Amino acid sequence: MEINSLVERITREVMDKMKAGKAVEEKAPLMLSSGFKAETSTRTALLVSGSPRVCAGVLSEAASFLKTCNFQVTAVIPADTANVAIDGVTVIRCNNFKDCASAVRSSSLVAILLADVGTFSHIANLFTDRFDVGAAVEALQAGIEVWGLKILGKLPPAIEGKIDYFSREIENFGIKITSVISSVKQASIRASVVSPSSSDCFACPASGGEECAGCGLCANLNPGEVKNVVEQGAERISASYGISPVPSEIAAMIDHTALKPDTTREQIIKLCEEARQYGFASCCVNPVWVSTVAECLKGSPVKTCVVIGFPLGANSTVVKSMETRDAIAAGADEVDMVINVGALKAGDYELVRRDIEAVVEAAQGRIVKVILETALLTDEEKVKACQLAKQAGADFVKTSTGFGPGGATAKDVALMRKTVGKYMGVKASGGIRDYETASEMIKAGATRIGASASVAIVKGTSAKPGGGY
Repeated sequence: MEINSLVERITREVMDKMKAGKAVEEKAPLMLSSGFKAETSTRTALLVSGSPRVCAGVLSEAASFLKTCNFQVTAVIPADTANVAIDGVTVIRCNNFKDCASAVRSSSLVAILLADVGTFSHIANLFTDRFDVGAAVEALQAGIEVWGLKILGKLPPAIEGKIDYFSREIENFGIKITSVISSVKQASIRASVVSPSSSDCFACPASGGEECAGCGLCANLNPGEVKNVVEQGAERISASYGISPVPSEIAAMIDHTALKPDTTREQIIKLCEEARQYGFASCCVNPVWVSTVAECLKGSPVKTCVVIGFPLGANSTVVKSMETRDAIAAGADEVDMVINVGALKAGDYELVRRDIEAVVEAAQGRIVKVILETALLTDEEKVKACQLAKQAGADFVKTSTGFGPGGATAKDVALMRKTVGKYMGVKASGGIRDYETASEMIKAGATRIGASASVAIVKGTSAKPGGGY
C-alpha cells in the first residue's frame, strides 16, 4: 500500500512539472509581424549579401531584424564592397564561397539578403557565380535553416510580378522569405540609393555611366523599356547611359568572345575594354590569354571565361581536367568545355558524363558551360547531351563552338531549354551577329549569348558576315 502511494505521489509530481514546463514553453515564443518566432535563447545568424553595391542602411535593417529574433549576427559581404560598419555586427569580406563556407556550417541560421532584382534571379535559378547562392545551397544541404530577407522599394507591376514568381521558386527550395522593412524605411533607403549625396549608401552607379546595379529602385523611371525586356525573356535587368536601354539589357547576358587562332594581345586588350564599356557578362578567350584578361578586368564585374578542349572536344578527360585547373590558377571565373562529340554519337554516355564531371570538379565551383556542337547532333543526341550535362553538375549547356558546320538556332535553344528545365542556363553561340538574332535566342530560352559581334549587337547594328564566332 505504501509503495502504491509512493508511485502515485511521484507520478503526480512528474505530471505537475511537465504541465508547468509546457506552460512556460507556450509563453516563450514571441511572434513578430513577419510571422517568424523570436527564440528565447541566443543563436548565431549569418547574414549574407552577394551584391557589392549593398548599402549600410539595408544591412543594418536586416541585422536589426535578426537581433529582434534574438540572433547574434555576423554579416558576409563581397570583398569589393565599400566600407560598411554595423553596430554589434562582425563583418566578413569574401571573394568566393570558400571564404565563408566554414561560417555557413557553424551558423544556426543563414539569412540571404534579397535587396535587388538580380539576387532574386540568382537564388531562384541557382546561378552559382555568387557566393550568396553557394551559401544558401550549402546551408540547405547541411540541414541549416535559411531565411530570405526581402528589402525592396516600390517596383513597377511587371517587375513585382517577376519578383513574386522568383519568391515562389525560392520558397520551393525550403527558404523562408519575409519582408523586414517598414514603409518609412523603404522611403529613406530609396532616397539614399538614388541620391549621390548619401553618407551611408552608395551613389547610384548609373549616374556615373556604369551599368545599373539591378536594385530595382529606379526601374520605374523607364517602365516601357523594362516591360519590353521582361517580355522578351531576360532574367537580369540593367541599364547604362550612351546605349539604347533594350540592347544594353542583352549586354549583361553576352560573353564577349575572341577565339580565332591569330588573335593578338592588342585585340584581347580591346576585347576587355569593350566588355567594361558595355557591361558584358564575360570575356571568353583561349587558355593562353586567361591571365591577360584577368588582369585587364580586375576590379570590374566582367568575368574571365576560358574554353576547354576547344574546338573539337577530342582531348582526353585527363587533359581537359588539367587544362581547366591551369586556367583557374591563371584567373578564370567561368569554363566553356566541348564535350566528346564522337563518344556521344557512339552511345558511350558514361564516358561523356565522366568527361564533364572531371571538368566540373577541376573548376572548383566556377561556372561550367558544356558546348554540344549542336550542328553535328540529331535532336535525340542533343537531348541526351543536355541530360548528361545536367547529371554531371554543369551550370549551362551551350549550342556551338562557332567553328563547327553550323551555329545556334532558336529551335535548338528551345529544345535545350525544355530538356534542362528552368534551373540551368542555356547559352546560344555561333552566328549571332545582330540584335534581332540575339533577341530571338533569348525568346527561345537562352540566358547567355556568345558572340564576337557583341558591340554591334548592343548598338543595334549588324556585324559583317564571315567574322567567325
